[in-house]
Amino acid sequence: MNYETQLEHVKNFTEQQISEMFLGFINQRPNIETIDYGGDDSACKQDRNTAWRQKIDALKTFDKFCRYIELFGLDQKVLAEALHYAFSGRLTLKNKLHYCAGQYMPTEYRMCIDEVMKFYISKSN
Repeated sequence: MNYETQLEHVKNFTEQQISEMFLGFINQRPNIETIDYGGDDSACKQDRNTAWRQKIDALKTFDKFCRYIELFGLDQKVLAEALHYAFSGRLTLKNKLHYCAGQYMPTEYRMCIDEVMKFYISKSN
């Protein structure tokens, strides 16, 4: 999705709605199932641990992101830019957040939203 289209979608949401969507996206279950690993419990456990660490990192960044927009307000242009450029634009906002997986969604979607929020914070300064 191009920047201009992303900006039009971002303008449809309030700061509160965006915060709620981001938190819901971070908190969704990664759905890592042993059957997807051919019964390899150690690989499955490793990816679960990775997903858990990514959740913790994303929640920490989310806290900073929320404090930042509480203090300075939401800059819709910068958020659209963050969605367009961070993590190769794989996270888009239409009527909800959509993620286009690169390799394996359960081990990358939280890392993606973490990068979007970090990009937003760095560009808003």
